[in-house]
Amino acid sequence: MTDTLRGGGGAPRARGPPPFRERHPQVNLEFHTESSSRRCFEAVADGDSELAWITIGPPVRGIEQHPVTGLPWVLAVRAGDPLADRDHLTPDELAGLRLIRLPENSTSRMRLDGHLGHQDGAPAPDPAVPGPSTTSVADWDTALLLAELGVGPAVVPRLPGHRATAGHPGLRLVPIPALPPLTTGWAVRQWAALSPAAVEFAETVNRCLLDGTSSAGHRPPAATAAATATAAGAVPGPRPGLRPGRPVPESR
Repeated sequence: MTDTLRGGGGAPRARGPPPFRERHPQVNLEFHTESSSRRCFEAVADGDSELAWITIGPPVRGIEQHPVTGLPWVLAVRAGDPLADRDHLTPDELAGLRLIRLPENSTSRMRLDGHLGHQDGAPAPDPAVPGPSTTSVADWDTALLLAELGVGPAVVPRLPGHRATAGHPGLRLVPIPALPPLTTGWAVRQWAALSPAAVEFAETVNRCLLDGTSSAGHRPPAATAAATATAAGAVPGPRPGLRPGRPVPESR
């Protein structure tokens, strides 16, 4: 019997871990990359994906959001940049930098702007605060590439381990420990209704992430031990992995 598990994700996003494939060779995995958490919510709500890896945001009706891990913010700059050799930066030191940014309506962009107290188009409270960003990208991967090319610096969430810089030898990531981590996790319609394969896949990803060590030298904060669904008007789902669900639906 062959089942199909459909999932989606924005950036940063979870990747299929090898242990799951080894235990479930009969399950087909379908991944769809979306440009925003909103598009991920739509894919889950429409049944195009069983679950999606998202930036945790405000409640969305009919969707449960289960926080898993916090990703620390770092400044991505080209090797050789005056800031590249710093061991860390403070948020105030970002003043004056024309950062590469995601679209204003992205959840992670809104989170970052809220931490920095900066909104494009607002009157600058100090001459050192830059005006609107001159470079906008659709995802963090593109931001890393442009930062390595010297287009400009970018404040991005760092993935566990060294995967963020594996393909960018000319890139340096400088921690910004004073910024609260970006919380990411799963979006589903109902955790209790997930197929067994989907639950195990999510648990495997969670273990892979939480076994890693963040760039700041500590384990990333997690909420899987008491995951809270943030769906508006919905009953919170159980903690990940506690209850099996329905069979994986047939591909449409």
